[in-house]
Amino acid sequence: MGRLLREQDEVLLASYVYEQAQQRVMGGRAMELVDTGFASYLEDLIPPRSPILQEMEAYARANRFPIVGPAVGQLLYMLTRLSGARRVFELGSGYGYSTAWFAMGVRDNGGGEVFHVVWDEGLSRAARGYLE
Repeated sequence: MGRLLREQDEVLLASYVYEQAQQRVMGGRAMELVDTGFASYLEDLIPPRSPILQEMEAYARANRFPIVGPAVGQLLYMLTRLSGARRVFELGSGYGYSTAWFAMGVRDNGGGEVFHVVWDEGLSRAARGYLE
């Protein structure tokens, strides 16, 4: 019983921390980490994204779910390619958006494995739905 309560407390704490991160506000508006004009400029430099990535981005916007975004995703892809990675372990990857970028890099390096680890089974299920 004690161990179960500790595990539930850990899940509740992780959920609380996640919700607090989502609710960071400044002056009643969501805090922008990067100037929107600069972010738009960077996104214009990125090659067209697959329909799956676009669907994942739309889901993030509609649900106010934080993702790394296309510019950082492209950076993850390029780092994976440049390093020649054939195996990637990602911890805390939400519903798989950044995992998809790593997976594309590993695929283009000749194939391998990408490990997606997230604390929430629902998010993990959503990631598998997008990535399979």
